[in-house]
Amino acid sequence: MAYRFCRACSALIPAQEFGTHVQRHRSRARERQGSRAGWRTLREQVLDRDGHACVVCGSHTKLEVHHVDGDWRNDQLSNLQTRCFACHPRGRGTPA
Repeated sequence: MAYRFCRACSALIPAQEFGTHVQRHRSRARERQGSRAGWRTLREQVLDRDGHACVVCGSHTKLEVHHVDGDWRNDQLSNLQTRCFACHPRGRGTPA
């Protein structure tokens, strides 16, 4: 059986199922685009709550919102925290 590699989720997908698999990714991307205005509002709430500073190092530049549990669909305020560009990839969880 032939497999293809999905760059979106790093999975090996049977070749005959690959088209359907890619369509699911595209559908999810369209759903996320529809909620961008809501995300901007939520992002501002998180930045305001965290004082527009990275919760890891205190930086005030290049701020991003991090999903603590790693699940981009979980937009509960308790799962979101402000991190700078340098600290964002440092891993999951709250700062030590």
